Amino acid sequence: MTSAKISDHIWCRFKKDPSKFNNNPANMKHKGLPYGKHLIDSNLRKALEDVFQKQADKSDKLSSMGSTQANESFNNIVASKAPKTYHYSESESFDVRVAAAVAQKNEGYGYVQKVFKKSELSPGYFNAKLALKRDVDRSRKRKSTSTKEAKRRRIDLKAKRSYSQQVAQVREGDTYVSGIENAGDTEEIPSTVRKPIVTRVHGPCTLVHFDVESTGLGNDADITQIAAQTEKGAFSKYVIPRVPITPEATHVTGISMASGQLYKDGHRLPAVSLKIGITEFLNWLPESSLLVAHNAKFDSRMLVNVSSSIGASVSDLLVTKVTGFSDTLAIFRKLHPDLENHKQVTIAEKLIPDHNFSLHDAMDDVHCLRTLCLLENIPMESYLKESFTTVYVIDKKMYNEKKIGNRRSLEILPVTNYMKDKIAGSGLCYSHIKLAYNRSDDGIYNLFIEPDGDKKPRETKSKKILDAIVSHFDEQIKK
Repeated sequence: MTSAKISDHIWCRFKKDPSKFNNNPANMKHKGLPYGKHLIDSNLRKALEDVFQKQADKSDKLSSMGSTQANESFNNIVASKAPKTYHYSESESFDVRVAAAVAQKNEGYGYVQKVFKKSELSPGYFNAKLALKRDVDRSRKRKSTSTKEAKRRRIDLKAKRSYSQQVAQVREGDTYVSGIENAGDTEEIPSTVRKPIVTRVHGPCTLVHFDVESTGLGNDADITQIAAQTEKGAFSKYVIPRVPITPEATHVTGISMASGQLYKDGHRLPAVSLKIGITEFLNWLPESSLLVAHNAKFDSRMLVNVSSSIGASVSDLLVTKVTGFSDTLAIFRKLHPDLENHKQVTIAEKLIPDHNFSLHDAMDDVHCLRTLCLLENIPMESYLKESFTTVYVIDKKMYNEKKIGNRRSLEILPVTNYMKDKIAGSGLCYSHIKLAYNRSDDGIYNLFIEPDGDKKPRETKSKKILDAIVSHFDEQIKK
């Protein structure tokens, strides 16, 4: 609206400082409009001008509105006497109920005693005591709410609610608009994703020492051998992986693959498919198994990754049979803090100098680990203290996969790798940040400084970082 009749002061951000937009009004984005674009419909413009012109013509007759707090207070009192949930408006008691509300507003809770006295009835001891208490409480509340501190707190709360609404609008996009089913901006930006917190195993469980050998150390590696042992028996299987075995893994374990068959030190191994091997292992396990491994973070990740990749039935069987995992690496670090390192071979050489275990063979590794644990007489409390649940491992796997996907999309952002990792870990990808930019001039600022569960900024409050990201999208639009 450029008509001088409507407004004599400059309210347009472009008119206030055209240099911010390179003196081109097309570069300005509107906070309250979809994608920040201009309104270009001439009929809508004419209709809006007519509406505002009528108000401008009688602006000298308008005065600033006072507070409606008194009216709202009285309405609440009436609602307590004649709730809208009941149809009192046509009842014989309605006039009396409203009159009681008026009396309470004007006289306080003591109006009941005055009515009783006027009617020559006894006001009642407890009735009078309750009325006096409520009047005193109301007087104290009125005084406390009229202080500067209370008013400042109300202003702060209002600002927080307003900010929360702005953030919700940026994250949720269009929610209540005409033709929402055809609206294009309905994608919701996810709220802050929290990194899974380690949960310990509790309750009765059966100790099962286990170990796996793999094709490598990456997240896409497969298992080549899985072994386990309890006090009642042992399990060992070689399995044919779906991916090639890395030279590094072959050098450590001696296991290689050729023509779809497994070999160890040149000898062919009796191996089964991955699905059969993992399923047989899980079926062999006792109920409520606590799988004990040295550096269990690796073995648990391998077992969970492979089980979930095989299918939902195997993954469900894993959750049903395995309560969690326990890491003996952490246990032995506490038991032998003086050792140069706490690899299983180092511990075995100290506690069992004359051992003949073939380390990096899963079955021998399991037998060695179980022997070490029995020699140290490790109590169940120690296993549980260094444990983590199967559900935690699965949650961590899903979190890491999502974070990795988000991280790839953020490579072009002009921020440090640390900040990219933080943004990806909170659940945001590049398209989410672009949505926030398109929805509001302050969209990225509101999204990034939104408090998380710990009342810390979701990403950062650094103006330098935020300005750099906004400038990046500004440049993208210019291109």
